[in-house]
Amino acid sequence: MKVLILSDEVWNDDLHGNNVLSNWFDGSNLELANLYCSPGLPKNNCCKLYFQVTDSMMFFSLLGRKAGEKFNLDDTPKIKESNLVADHEPKIYSFLRAVSKNTEFFRFARELIWSLGGYNTSEIKSFIEDFNPDVIFSTRRGTLKFLRLERVIKKLSNKPLIAFTADDEYSTDLISYSPLFWLSRYFYRYMFRKQVHLYSSYCFFSEDQAKYYQEEFNLRTHLLLKGGEFKDYDSSKSVGRPIRLIYAGKLYVGRWQTLSKIRSALSLINTNGLKIVLDIYTKDLVSHEQYTQLHDGLNSYIRGGVSADELQSVYCNADIALHVESFDKVNSALVKYSFSTKIIDCMSSGCAVMAISSPSNAGYKYLKTNDLAFCVEAICEIESELRKIASNPFLISEYKEKVWKIGSKKHDKKSTLNQLLGILKSAF
Repeated sequence: MKVLILSDEVWNDDLHGNNVLSNWFDGSNLELANLYCSPGLPKNNCCKLYFQVTDSMMFFSLLGRKAGEKFNLDDTPKIKESNLVADHEPKIYSFLRAVSKNTEFFRFARELIWSLGGYNTSEIKSFIEDFNPDVIFSTRRGTLKFLRLERVIKKLSNKPLIAFTADDEYSTDLISYSPLFWLSRYFYRYMFRKQVHLYSSYCFFSEDQAKYYQEEFNLRTHLLLKGGEFKDYDSSKSVGRPIRLIYAGKLYVGRWQTLSKIRSALSLINTNGLKIVLDIYTKDLVSHEQYTQLHDGLNSYIRGGVSADELQSVYCNADIALHVESFDKVNSALVKYSFSTKIIDCMSSGCAVMAISSPSNAGYKYLKTNDLAFCVEAICEIESELRKIASNPFLISEYKEKVWKIGSKKHDKKSTLNQLLGILKSAF
């Protein structure tokens, strides 16, 4: 089977160590090609054929030069001479990317460029015809940019289109006081409804979101999560003294504030002796405020970033893997449908899992419903739950075994791959 994957970010496992695409497709024996919308070179074990379109290409297409070029990773000399190499990233892309993250005006301007710019449709058509995919798999974003890309690819290929989203791309339950945000949101909703018939099926991380799309758009939907590598259960592993908590991941959308509440709770719990320690592993650039709130050199430490392989060694020496989300209203609404890929990593870590989140979060709901984690859904409960664990460390072993049994049964990589293959085959 041949699959053309549409993605926003470059498929580079060094830059995105938790890459879901590699998790899904590595070892699949599928023939893959990837059209992506950012600068830089891909790096993965799954795919060699690529078509790239970037912000800067789209900007210059407004001046007459069509956007997009194809390449094969095996053609190294040609790639090095092109503008594909990350070191030669155009300044205009960096500018647009930075400002669009911080202001609605520039986010709107970026969308406008992608809506008005000209794709190199002859090159895209040649790329598609040469590869001749059986199905298109769109790991989409809720943007006008991606809606247009899907329309272009669907028209040029006339192949079944399967969509996947991990974002709340359609609902109006978000919180924003920007008129431009709501103008963009409602126009996106209008355009999405116009092309919803293009999708053969739709995949989600969130069961609630899948149910909503099924009822709202009469779409065939699937719950598709990341797969985990569940090694043999080690019943001999004892609980550490002190108990070691591990958080591995990004600090954005308010997660670092939740981690700071954990550190504050630990400073009280450890007053009469070191009972629990928190280690934070992140590749994010840590601000001075974040560092002072998260690293006190006794109860909590920021350890920096590690590779996926190194993280497994870290988990081997830990007791509890943390999943945290923000409690503020804006971020809680933003991640309502989010099922962090880190949840499956936590489940397959060999540790017990602790989830600290607003109860509306999809990942938290899953863990609590299935009793797979120590669950805390209010900031005021963090200290009491940690004290309970410190006083009853045998609970860690109980939850560790429970999460391994469910995870190895429902979320191992082989089962996830078989599910994905079934979804792809059902489209044609």
